[in-house]
Amino acid sequence: ISILAKRELEIQNYVEKKTYKPAFRYQTCEFVKEEVFETPEQALSQVPNTEYAIASDVTYKVNKSKAPKLFKLSTLQTKAHSKLGWSGQKTLDVLQALYEAKAVSYPRTGCEYISSAVNIGGIAKRILSEVSIDTNLLVREPNDVLKDKTYANDKAIQKEGHTAIIPTGSGLPKNASVDEMKLYELICKQFLAMFGPEKETMSVKVIGIPSGT
Repeated sequence: ISILAKRELEIQNYVEKKTYKPAFRYQTCEFVKEEVFETPEQALSQVPNTEYAIASDVTYKVNKSKAPKLFKLSTLQTKAHSKLGWSGQKTLDVLQALYEAKAVSYPRTGCEYISSAVNIGGIAKRILSEVSIDTNLLVREPNDVLKDKTYANDKAIQKEGHTAIIPTGSGLPKNASVDEMKLYELICKQFLAMFGPEKETMSVKVIGIPSGT
């Protein structure tokens, strides 16, 4: 109980902290210094007085990334705030209703993993009838996903006492509210993302030397 109370206080007392980096734009490129400052005034004082920059080095890199981890309470609250504009308390209230309807797993969790014994194939099959998603993107087999420590970790679950927030496979109640449907969809899509391929992106790093005034 004390752990849950401490986590609840951390969520309620969280204060976002902003930091700033000096930057200037030339045509379609934005050059950003690595130094981090606490105020915009400090960052602006380090912006070079220049009209253009000379590229001294260009590096291309292909980046691969897996789908994000499954939701814990705090990350689901962050997602619901960015996607739906909800407060942390509203997310928790709607999530609690979904839990009581047996549509999702335990809500007040700090765990981002599932057990290797979970029938994720069966859950995925059920929720695909409820969520609109391109099934061609679901290329990974359930056994492969359960071997991936990014998503399945029995030791982490034993330590936390609960799994990540996932759909149970029981389905969304027919009398679910609009808000419950919206949050349920977020949870289902995060769950199904485990079955997708790695995302590939190309990043280009240009080191520029300020020149001209």
